[in-house]
Amino acid sequence: MANYKNIIPFILKAEGGLSKNPADTASQNPVPDGSGFHTNRGITWTVFSGVFGIGDDSIKRFYEMNMDDWGTIFKKLYWDQILGDLIISERIAAICVDWIWGSGKHYPEIDIQDILIHVFGQHITEDGNFGQHTIDAINGVDEQKLWDAIVAKRFWYLDQIVLAHPSQSIWLKGWQNRMNELIEFES
Repeated sequence: MANYKNIIPFILKAEGGLSKNPADTASQNPVPDGSGFHTNRGITWTVFSGVFGIGDDSIKRFYEMNMDDWGTIFKKLYWDQILGDLIISERIAAICVDWIWGSGKHYPEIDIQDILIHVFGQHITEDGNFGQHTIDAINGVDEQKLWDAIVAKRFWYLDQIVLAHPSQSIWLKGWQNRMNELIEFES
């Protein structure tokens, strides 16, 4: 079974420290201290405060962002969301969680279920929730074919972001590089 700790080095390498880039959509919900910072190690203030609260202690904790807090959020809100501990393939679990990690308000779980239904003919519900049927489907299909289909869908998705929101084109090359690095990391 996949282990969430194996993808953490990749994700942390791809994420920076504190950010207050106004072009990032997370800038709409910054830390409420007037600093303009909204993200630390890839975790937005909105996500962090949803787990640890919004008071002064939480603000300080956000800026200090220790690995226990980071790991709690990653495991609980991202890895557990895809039932990663039940996925047999390490790299399938990694590409799924990385997509969810970097998707903001998009739900890639539906895209993955769509692949399972339309590419593999699996009889599952396309509802965006990974349950036992989705996990059984993931574990029961050809791993390489599933990997290739998810990679293709992720690159397609990146293009769709820019088509729908041209202002986000400044991020496209970095997103594509991240995908290429993930492919190399999981090879």
